[in-house]
Amino acid sequence: MSLRHYIAQQMRRRDQQMRAIVTPALPPELAARQNRTRQRLNDRTERTHIRNDTANGWD
Repeated sequence: MSLRHYIAQQMRRRDQQMRAIVTPALPPELAARQNRTRQRLNDRTERTHIRNDTANGWD
């Protein structure tokens, strides 16, 4: 099987484990913090892509 298949399988397994550990409804403070963290990661990824595109002359 391909590496991509194994990676997807591992991610699904990890997701199932996290769902089993974390309670279904997060308290509002934790949910807000999780959303901020997720948004920060998304912003960082976007900046990295923009920086790479600009450095490679794709702007």
